[in-house]
Amino acid sequence: SRASVPQASQSRIKNFQLALLLVPKDLDIQYNLANTLLTLERFEEAAGYYRRILRANPKNSDIRDALCHCLTTMG
Repeated sequence: SRASVPQASQSRIKNFQLALLLVPKDLDIQYNLANTLLTLERFEEAAGYYRRILRANPKNSDIRDALCHCLTTMG
């Protein structure tokens, strides 16, 4: 079952990306996509989505913390 976790996450990523094609400014979709990328340790991609969300909602400390985690981990 462990082997299916990354595959399930990859599937979620594709679904979120398709959803963003339909509603590109949806912050919830971007947030879910960023979190999924983060769990797969795809920090650079996740950081890009967190930055977009932060531009729209600059006072969100959870997003700021997640972005900081990505950037710190990337070095």
